Amino acid sequence: MRREWKEALWEMYLEGADYLQDKKEQVRQIGKQFFDDVSFLYEISPLIGSKGRGSEDARTGFLFGTGEDGMHFFRSGGDTVSLNAEEARTLTADMTGLFEEILPIGSIVDLKKEVLGKNMDVSQIENFRLAVVKRFMAKGERYYYPYGAAVYPVGNAGKGKLLSFTPALIEKVLFTGYSDETEEAFIFQMKQELIIRQHRMSAGFAEREEEEVYE
Repeated sequence: MRREWKEALWEMYLEGADYLQDKKEQVRQIGKQFFDDVSFLYEISPLIGSKGRGSEDARTGFLFGTGEDGMHFFRSGGDTVSLNAEEARTLTADMTGLFEEILPIGSIVDLKKEVLGKNMDVSQIENFRLAVVKRFMAKGERYYYPYGAAVYPVGNAGKGKLLSFTPALIEKVLFTGYSDETEEAFIFQMKQELIIRQHRMSAGFAEREEEEVYE
C-alpha cells in the first residue's frame, strides 16, 4: 500500500485513539518509522507485560523497554512515550496491522512448519504450502485473521474450512497475486473498518487464553 495511504490511515487512527490522550504527537512521529517495516513491532510484542526486558531496533535506533514503575516506554530520538501493558499491546498491534503489507488474492506462500507442530510430526513434511483465497476474516468480537487460504495444489475441496493465519507465520512468499489500485483501495477500506472503526487487532496478538478460544 502506498505511503500516503498509510499516512491517511495513521491520522484517522490517532484521531480516535483516546487512550493516548496528550501523547498523540509523540506517537505520530514514532509510528512513521514503521511505515515500511514492521518486523521490530513483532519482535517487541512478546516483551509486553514482562519486567526488565527491552530491545533496540538496529535499523532505526528505536528503543522499547520497561521502567522501574512497570510502565513500558517507546523511545525514538527526542520522543519518549510511556504506556501501561494494555496500552502498549494495543498500540503495537494496531501499528502492525495498519502498516504491514497484505498479499493479494492468488498469492502462494509457505508457512512455517511449526504451525503444524502441535498436531503432527513435521519432520517428514517438506513444506506447508497454501494459496491465499480470502483476507480480513473477522474472528469473535476483538480479532481478525489477515489471511484465509486453501492447501496448494489441492484447493478447498467440498465443505472444507479455510486455513486462517497471520503474516508472521509466513516462511516464504513463492508467488504474489495480481494487484492494482482497486486492490490497494480494498486493503485501505478493510483496515479502516476493522482496525479503526471496529477496534479489532490481528489474531496474532491474542493473548494465550484468548488463542485457545480460536483454535
